Amino acid sequence: MNLDKIKEIAFQEFGAKRSHSWAERGNKYAHGLRVAKLALTLREKILIGDGTQDEIITVAAWFHDIENGTEGHERKGAKRTRALLYGHCTDAELEAICGMIEIHDDRYFDRTLASEYLKILQDADQLDHFGVQEFWRAFLEAPSNGRSFDDTARFLKARRETGEVAKFRSSLNYPQSREIMDEKIAFADGVIARMEVEGKGEIY
Repeated sequence: MNLDKIKEIAFQEFGAKRSHSWAERGNKYAHGLRVAKLALTLREKILIGDGTQDEIITVAAWFHDIENGTEGHERKGAKRTRALLYGHCTDAELEAICGMIEIHDDRYFDRTLASEYLKILQDADQLDHFGVQEFWRAFLEAPSNGRSFDDTARFLKARRETGEVAKFRSSLNYPQSREIMDEKIAFADGVIARMEVEGKGEIY
């Protein structure tokens, strides 16, 4: 595969688009680039020395959210990617890429039926939504949801108190991924605590 050409196709398709009106331009394209890098980092930790599917993982990560924001975005994304990349990959490569995209958001299936490469992509996708990225999204969508600074701190804290963040953590496939998630959660908890203090005009 010519990864440079395929990356160019991804950019042309959604590199300047927003998934939501409040999102930054090209947000899902940038998300795909980050997920690809995260996935390869995880692969090096989990499947040490097995780089045989790195290009497949990379391309699947780039395109996995091309239809984000639409109902059934996984299946629609796989179909659209298949059309876009036809002739740029072998039939086997295209099947592997689109197969991963089609079920990347199904996190509660029988995991014994999933490839290790799909599970790595899923974990990378999940991890990119936490840490600094969780705050970036919360701050971007706050005005459209009518949330103030203090409201945003409460919103982020509630995600933890209701078990939402713990549920996302439990859906991760590997202990290495959970270790990274735990560091992200600890970082976020510290920022939220500081937001609560500084929101009152106090010194941390």
